[in-house]
Amino acid sequence: MAHTKLTAAIAAIALMLAANSNVRAQLGGFHGQHSPAAALISEHSRQPRYNDFLRLIFANLPSPPVTLGAPAAYRVFFGATIFYQPPLTVAQIANFSGIPLHSDRDLYVLRCIPPPGSNADPTLAMWPNLISRILDDYDANPPVPGTPDEAIQKIAQSFDDLPSMVLTETLENALSVGKQFFQKYPQTGAQQFTAQQMQDQMSRRFGTFTAFTGLGYAAEGTASSPAFDAEQTMRSMVIPDFVLRNVTLAEAGCHCIVAPPAIRNRDQQELDPDFVLRRDNYGRCVKVKRIS
Repeated sequence: MAHTKLTAAIAAIALMLAANSNVRAQLGGFHGQHSPAAALISEHSRQPRYNDFLRLIFANLPSPPVTLGAPAAYRVFFGATIFYQPPLTVAQIANFSGIPLHSDRDLYVLRCIPPPGSNADPTLAMWPNLISRILDDYDANPPVPGTPDEAIQKIAQSFDDLPSMVLTETLENALSVGKQFFQKYPQTGAQQFTAQQMQDQMSRRFGTFTAFTGLGYAAEGTASSPAFDAEQTMRSMVIPDFVLRNVTLAEAGCHCIVAPPAIRNRDQQELDPDFVLRRDNYGRCVKVKRIS
């Protein structure tokens, strides 16, 4: 068993190194000490082949997680690892991701590089992609009639991704359907579910909150669910956002570390994503005494 685990860990490290090498090749390589142009990094991270993801979880759990998210979740959100290199502080990563910072809780850091054939199904978190996954998930897990799950499925079924030369029109079409997931249901007639019930179930199943734009980016500075105007919302979109199927850590090619709050100034320290790739934590979480 120990030999099997070591073999899997070595294979995972080899996969990571190959992935990093492929990233460099696809971005045109490095010139001297210079990194690739930001335009190439951004373009690469938004292509279907992008395959390296980072997620922070602040929680005091009774036991380490074995899946990417909670048992009731169908999909889980991740950021693009390449945007956190060179390293940022834990606080900066949390802020860019739009998640609350909890310095009194354990910090779980997942870095996932799904191997070939993985059923993690990573996709950029845009409304057309997420709606497609919502329909897939409810096909696999038929919703109970008369529940918010059924309402979410019906809204997703109403979406038709229509092309237009006027790009604001096609965006309006996607966003007009997307906002219904966070509103009372139905929109007209007798109310069946409150907006809060719909929001709670979208969060439980698909990891979305009201700050989710569906444009493929996390909204920076939205941990407390502030009210933003259009300009603030557009300025907040910095880090590409992805959703993965809620599979096991091993199935998603994940390495995981647990950093307790006892680590001095933990959240103000830089977190190097490469530090998460340890040989002893493939498919499981390992407690650490430092984060870099």
